[in-house]
Amino acid sequence: MNKKIIYPAIILCIAFLAVNVFLIEKADSKVDRNSYISSWKPINTGNLQNSLEKVASLASSQESYVYFDDSFGTFQEFLVKEGDEVSAGSDLFTFESENTLSQQQALESEIQQLEDEIDSIEDHIGDLRTLRPSASDTRVPSSSSLDEFPPDESMEASALEIDYYVEQEIAAKELEMNRLENKAANFERQLSDLQSYETTLTVQSELEGVVKKVSRELDNPVIVIASTSPVVEGELNEQEVLQVMEGQETIVRSTAVKEELNGFVTDVAALPSEEESEDGGSSYPFQVEFSEDQELENLRPGFHVSLSIVTEEAKDVLTVSEGSLVMDGAKKYLIVVTEAGKLEKREVTAGMKSNGRVEIQQGIEKEEIFVKDPDSMDLPGSTFVTPVHFDRLTNSALKNADRHTILENLLLGILERK
Repeated sequence: MNKKIIYPAIILCIAFLAVNVFLIEKADSKVDRNSYISSWKPINTGNLQNSLEKVASLASSQESYVYFDDSFGTFQEFLVKEGDEVSAGSDLFTFESENTLSQQQALESEIQQLEDEIDSIEDHIGDLRTLRPSASDTRVPSSSSLDEFPPDESMEASALEIDYYVEQEIAAKELEMNRLENKAANFERQLSDLQSYETTLTVQSELEGVVKKVSRELDNPVIVIASTSPVVEGELNEQEVLQVMEGQETIVRSTAVKEELNGFVTDVAALPSEEESEDGGSSYPFQVEFSEDQELENLRPGFHVSLSIVTEEAKDVLTVSEGSLVMDGAKKYLIVVTEAGKLEKREVTAGMKSNGRVEIQQGIEKEEIFVKDPDSMDLPGSTFVTPVHFDRLTNSALKNADRHTILENLLLGILERK
């Protein structure tokens, strides 16, 4: 071919390409641009949870201290030894009463005080029952009422949470009331013996458990009984104590049981213990109790356990991966696909983070479509193209597709204009 034709043609092609590149890259260019999207999806709800991992040990949930007052008489003998299992009402030791009148008065005073405490606990339990949400607060509404008054999921969750903690508090108070009733019954039996002119009296256990200590020298407490029902005890450092509070749900794991056990934090000390934490700072004791329906038969005080304390939780919230957010200073954005088929850079409000996921509190609605990988999506208002998934174009897929749908999409691809 004649060089007089080739060289001008090459120069014209280069000039044409240069002008087009200039027009495309120009800041106020009116040239239509397309963005390529490889992955997109509708935003949906999920649960987020952050937890604090700790190692702790089991201890007795309760200890009973039994005392002997030598002003009431002369000690005779112990009826139990260390390691013995006892139940409420088991005989512990006997003594010979000398001043029966003063002892009767002391027992009557103790019984009256215990009855007052029991009445107070019963009143408190009654008050707690009034705090429980009514059935109307947690029942599922009918389909007709759903249209007029959509259910508030956060209120339902809050009602269930209140009911859970009220039930736990009622159970704890009932346990305390049962212990006081056993103690009062013990004193009433001693009083009955004195009134029938019995001089040898027997002191009984108020608690079911194991005899932890017997003081043969009669140093008070002469007997210590430890409950066989375990609780978890551990220590928090100065950073951890700011995250943990009473009522937080806890997962407990032990090699003695196959299943994970559920519990909740019941106490976080306001003052540090005498021992320092591993990092040299202050150490704060905390306690976790097990939920009522847990199988604890194989657990013993002294066993070591691992804990997951739920410090932060968001249920049924809109979530995206952290990589889907576009950062611009302190502001956060999602690239949203609008109904008009355009890309919109939309500001959103982010909440808690957990394992690479972020809660979206405001800015986008459920089922709206967003771009999962927005690194190349910096053209708000532009149209976009997506890849063809040839692996989905199978014979079975085409056979199952509706002919009207195939024709409609084919014509759209051929005839639609920007």
